[in-house]
Amino acid sequence: MIVVLDPVFFVLNGPDAAEEQRIAEDLRLIREFLDATNGALLLHRDLTGPMWQQLIQPLSRLPSLKVPLTELRKRLTPRTLPPTPARLKVWGFRQLFDGQPGLDAAWTDRMSKVLAQAASTGEETVLLARLRVNRNLRRHQSQDSTLDEPTRWRLLLRASGWDGPRSVYCVQRRRHVDQPWTTRFDHRLPCEADGATYPFCPPDDWRSSRRAAVKTHLSKPAFIDALGHAWARPNISSGAGYHWDVFLPEGALTTAIGLDQLNIVAFGAPTAELAPGSVHHTPAKKESKFNDKARWRCC
Repeated sequence: MIVVLDPVFFVLNGPDAAEEQRIAEDLRLIREFLDATNGALLLHRDLTGPMWQQLIQPLSRLPSLKVPLTELRKRLTPRTLPPTPARLKVWGFRQLFDGQPGLDAAWTDRMSKVLAQAASTGEETVLLARLRVNRNLRRHQSQDSTLDEPTRWRLLLRASGWDGPRSVYCVQRRRHVDQPWTTRFDHRLPCEADGATYPFCPPDDWRSSRRAAVKTHLSKPAFIDALGHAWARPNISSGAGYHWDVFLPEGALTTAIGLDQLNIVAFGAPTAELAPGSVHHTPAKKESKFNDKARWRCC
């Protein structure tokens, strides 16, 4: 797998300690991703040179970032890639790179050419992307329930000589590679592959922007799965918590379960919170109505 770094990781938004800490945390997540996937971080003259000169070199003067940036440079893997294909058309690049603070106008064209060359190899290629509100993330808020919706989960490229368009997914963690639909929804949603008793069922057309991923249910923003279940974050400050509030539509399944809302353990929750996709807790006043033998499947 070819991994291409997003230059926006290295844009310093003000010389303050919080922003320095943010970059240090992003560098840790980048290292974790590379370790978990064994991905090859692309060393490319037209990408790495400008990124280091324009963005990373100034950061190296900050004591807390000097060592992790040096370590990151050691992870770069040189590759000989095919030339930029002819008659290249791309989608999504302007949203990510045009007009971004700290990036000059050349970055959109630079990233499209580098990613097209990587995609031309036929190897899986991903963009290790930084999520940023109003760039590739929309934040929905209702009381203390916060839900983050990715708005750019893949880049599309088409060129002469290819057998069709090619996708480059925008990832931040291994789960996005193992379960690509989580790039569109949320990596914490449990699925059948996790052994979930009550799984999130991604729609077949989840890649399409015509599919609405988020809708409002009972005044709360929620991810809507293929069964019409609404998965909302609990009313815990900043979207924290180890479970999802799952609202079920009227029908035979809801009647069989006995409840129209369940609290389901999130993927990635500590083991003390039980298995992902199981019932996290049931309020005492609802326990008598709950039939814990009722289940649903995605197919």
